[in-house]
Amino acid sequence: MTRKCTGALLGVLGLMVVGVASAKADSSPSVLFSPQDVQGQEAEVRAAPLPPLPNEPGCLTLDALLFNNPRDWTLWINGERWTPAKNRVQADVQVLDVHPDAAHVRLMVPEVGERTVWLTPGETYHPLLDRVTRGRGGASE
Repeated sequence: MTRKCTGALLGVLGLMVVGVASAKADSSPSVLFSPQDVQGQEAEVRAAPLPPLPNEPGCLTLDALLFNNPRDWTLWINGERWTPAKNRVQADVQVLDVHPDAAHVRLMVPEVGERTVWLTPGETYHPLLDRVTRGRGGASE
């Protein structure tokens, strides 16, 4: 057999092996789970409710942040508009620092005292858990 024929024959055989392997990958079960097992597990995960976060007092959600410079910014915290002027008025929440993508906030929670936290837009701080989560949560919902 010539070298060209041998190369062509090996190429055709290679394509056949790849075709068989890909067909088997689609129809045969994996080593751990069959396709039905995987579908059942995915359905269970989608149907399972997320554990609720406590409806705790003092949850703080940074809804949005607009930043021009350190003296000119606007935040929306728990649905309320905050500016540098309003920051000086509030007693239980104080904005310590604002960056283009995050805000550093101090809050007083009767049950735990003073807490400080950095939040990015869309995050909620849960002071009783001392935890930051994505999305709204707690009493402000």
